[in-house]
Amino acid sequence: TLMFALIAGVAAVCAVALYFAFRKDEQRGDEPSRPSEHSSAPVKTAIVPAPSTLPSASASVPPPPAAPFMVALGRRHACALKQGSVWCWGGNENGELGFEKTTATQPTARQVQGLDSVVQVATAYSYTCALKKSGSVWCWGENGNSSLGDGTWRDQTSPVEAQGIAGAVQISATGSHACAISSGGSAWCWGYWDDGQLGDGLPSHQLLPSKPSAVKDFTDALEIRAGYRHTCSRRGDGNVWCWGRGAMLGDGGKKDRPSAGQVPNLRATEISAGQEHTCAREPEGAVQCWGLSESGQLGT
Repeated sequence: TLMFALIAGVAAVCAVALYFAFRKDEQRGDEPSRPSEHSSAPVKTAIVPAPSTLPSASASVPPPPAAPFMVALGRRHACALKQGSVWCWGGNENGELGFEKTTATQPTARQVQGLDSVVQVATAYSYTCALKKSGSVWCWGENGNSSLGDGTWRDQTSPVEAQGIAGAVQISATGSHACAISSGGSAWCWGYWDDGQLGDGLPSHQLLPSKPSAVKDFTDALEIRAGYRHTCSRRGDGNVWCWGRGAMLGDGGKKDRPSAGQVPNLRATEISAGQEHTCAREPEGAVQCWGLSESGQLGT
């Protein structure tokens, strides 16, 4: 009937508008709606602890094993690591699958050409990065935030090397930026910089394409996790340090910080960052989380 047709048409228009609004927020780093519920300091989650041990303060980051198979998920695509090669499937509007852009989906896995000896793959909103056994980092896909680390804003449909990185052993990628650490504990980040999430200590950046920059005064990172507008790293002594968007840093404040600051009263054996919250597992197995909690993601 005419009424049903009108309702369907209005629904379709609204869906398209919401889709492009969300894409604009993510790709250009615009801030999504910010609910008031949050905890800017760590709070314990209600889970049963499982004991673990801390590494020694002098421990270096071991190279990741050459996993025979691992999977990483982006917003509309996924990639798998299979015996040193990378295979991707899903949406490819920005070249995130590693071949020419298309609006048609790729429902089956397709190998990314030009890559071998890969030991880790990380997917983000609409780009992908891979860590090779040699310690170099290669990325492809959407590059509007300079998220590929090649010093340009041009999307890339095949892997390009992130500049200035040597000896990397771990990578982490998110909607706006990506980071890597070396076996010696150095850390680099690249991509969108508006809230200080690159950790280079600069209060602002010129509107220029971003290349990877060293995280200021960081030499003993064991683990790094990139959130949407913040980054956290676990250091050799088990302490956790964060930088970027204020309420996501775990220090009890709300001020953005472009250099690393310690999360007080916390030692961890593992960390993980979500879009706007972070969690850490303590040696005795308890978990503490901080950041936004509008959906109960802090687990309190």
